[in-house]
Parts: sequence; C-alpha cells; structure tokens
Amino acid sequence: MSDDTWTVRYRLSTSERTQLVNKHLRSLSDFDRLKVNSAFITTLKSLAIGASIGLGVGLFCARTSRKRSLKLLNAFKSAEQPIAVVFPNGKTGMSSLRSISTHNL
Repeated sequence: MSDDTWTVRYRLSTSERTQLVNKHLRSLSDFDRLKVNSAFITTLKSLAIGASIGLGVGLFCARTSRKRSLKLLNAFKSAEQPIAVVFPNGKTGMSSLRSISTHNL
C-alpha cells in the first residue's frame, strides 16, 4: 500500500473518512455504485454466515467437551474405592493410614 493510503486510514477521523467515501461514491457511475453496494452486501452476508457457523461449531464443541468431562468424572466417582489394603504379610494398610492422618491434625 502506498503511504497515502496509510495516512488516510490512520490520520483521518471517522467523520472525515465518511465524507471522503461519500465524495468518491458520488463520483461513480450508477452501474459502478451498484457493483460496490452489491460487493458490500455479499461480503456482509458471507461474514454473517461465517460468524454464525463459527459460533455454532464452538458451542457444539464446548457442549461435547463438557459432556465428555462429566462422563469421565462420573466414571471416577462411581468406581469402587478400596475399603482396606491388605499387604502380602497380612497387615492392613488402612489402620496405619488412619493413625498417620490423626497425627497430622
């Protein structure tokens, strides 16, 4: 892009840019003005469709991810938990764990 384009884009206020666009649109022929408007509307529709598809896919992925994580969490919750641990020499591990946890309190 030329330096003029950057100057117009960043140094002009919104109202000045609007006036500049209106001035250039008025200088176009009717056919060219219709083409510019048609291109704008096509772009606007494409952006709206793309944004809605993106939101839909994002919501679907979020919902699926949440379902899977809840399913995994429920699987861990419902799994059998050991009541006692019996070592090969016959000692149980839960009584020693209880005594350790009471010492820390």
